[in-house]
Amino acid sequence: MADSTTLAAPSPVSGADLARAEEFAREPFVLEGEDPAEVLAEGSARRSALDAALAELESGRTEPSIEWRRRYSLMLGLERLLSEEEPHLADGTVLSAHQVDALSGTLIALTSEVQASRNGSAPVNLEELPSGELELERVEELSDEEEPLDWDAAEEAEEEAAADALAEDPGAARRFWFEHATGAGKTVAALGFVEASRTGGILILTH
Repeated sequence: MADSTTLAAPSPVSGADLARAEEFAREPFVLEGEDPAEVLAEGSARRSALDAALAELESGRTEPSIEWRRRYSLMLGLERLLSEEEPHLADGTVLSAHQVDALSGTLIALTSEVQASRNGSAPVNLEELPSGELELERVEELSDEEEPLDWDAAEEAEEEAAADALAEDPGAARRFWFEHATGAGKTVAALGFVEASRTGGILILTH
């Protein structure tokens, strides 16, 4: 009698290539319980990160380039951290729902950006997360309709100079603004980003 068990689709990359890329990136590309054929499918953000890592290995690099780290390091680290049943920091601190929202919102934005650049589509526009208590915004220039009415020439010149500076900043698209209520755990949420970045860099500014 034929075995009726449904066989999982084969991985789109070899186990050897996957192991090499994971050692290179210091992050898993396939998390526990995931189907490699699904998460590494053509067009997926993780497949893009994997292909880029393998390409850098083939070019002779022994560690990820700055460009690779900027593009993929935090995304992969957040996926690893948020895959835990109870996401927590190295010291054992368990992240609250508000803190997980902060990390999840950033992961969605980063994943969307990678997929959009690979597939030629527009990235997802995130204005508010489902919890309704955390707002995630990209730094962007106001449209003419949104310009305030009570402005003067000096203020306008200052805003234009700031916009020009952002246009020249390759990291501007990776700058996010988070608002949490007092006592909601902003510091722990910030440490969650540090926890997720094994090869990249995280700069957190607060007043």
